[in-house]
Amino acid sequence: MDCFKIGIISIEKHSGVSFLTTVLAAYFAEQKKFVPAVLELGTPSLYYSLGIEKYFLGRGFTSVFEEESKQEDTKEIQNLHKGINWALQTPSDYQREYNFINKFRLIHNVYGDLLLCDFSGCKIGMTREGGNSGNQGVVCDENWQLLREMDCIFLVIDPLPSKLLSGAEQLAHYRLSRLPIRIVINKDNSGVPHKELQNYLQTKDLICIPYLQPEWLYEAEYKCLEPYAVDEVKHALKEPIGELESVLGANRFKNSLFRQDEIHRNIPGFKWNPF
Repeated sequence: MDCFKIGIISIEKHSGVSFLTTVLAAYFAEQKKFVPAVLELGTPSLYYSLGIEKYFLGRGFTSVFEEESKQEDTKEIQNLHKGINWALQTPSDYQREYNFINKFRLIHNVYGDLLLCDFSGCKIGMTREGGNSGNQGVVCDENWQLLREMDCIFLVIDPLPSKLLSGAEQLAHYRLSRLPIRIVINKDNSGVPHKELQNYLQTKDLICIPYLQPEWLYEAEYKCLEPYAVDEVKHALKEPIGELESVLGANRFKNSLFRQDEIHRNIPGFKWNPF
C-alpha cells in the first residue's frame, strides 16, 4: 500500500512550514504505529536547525537527493532517528538544482509509511492557456503538479497583516487550485482578531497553533532537538495537533478554501479560466 502523503505549504516565507512538518513527524513517531518520513522539497533548512550531524555522528547520513540524481534506488535508504526517516537536503545538496522528475520520484520512493513533504518557500503559479485568445483554461506549474500527489495539504498562515497582504496573490492561486487544502493558523495569540481573520480568509474552518515562547524554540535548536521534544511545546500543541490528526483520519475532507466537501482523488482537472 502506498504511504499517506501530507504536504505543508505557506503563502509567505517564515510562516512555520518546517516547524509544523517536524512537529507532526515527532508526534506520529511517538505513537509508534508507523514510520513517518520528512522530505524537503522546498528551501532546505532542517539539516542545520535540527543538528543532523550530531544525530548521525559515527553512522553517516545518506542524501536521498544525491542518490536520486544518480538514478539510484532510494526506497531502502533509512536515515532513522527517534523513529523518523529524515530525507533532507544536505549542505552539499544546497549547491545543486533538483528538477521536477527528481522530486516526483522521491515522493514515491522515500522509505516510510507517512510522508510529510516540506514545501518551504514554494509557490504555485497559474497562466492562461493559449495566451489571451480564448477560454482554454489554466496551466499550473510544477509545484502544483507535485502538490497534486498529496493526500492532504496543510496551508500554514502567519496572521500578521503584512504577511497576509504580501501573500494575497498566492492565497488566490491556492483558492483556485482545487488542491485538498486545510488552513492552519500559526503563531496565534490574543492580538489576532479571529472574526476579521475568518472574514479575510472566507472560512471559519481554521486550526490554530498558539504562539510559542521563543526561548522554547531556541532551547530546541541549542540542544539539537526537534521542537516537539521540548515539554512546554508538546503541552502547548496537544489540542491543535489532535485536531490535525482528526483531519487526517477522515475519509472525506472538507476543503476550507472552497467551503464544500471534496474527495481529492476524484477532483477533475482545472478546465476553466478564472481570470
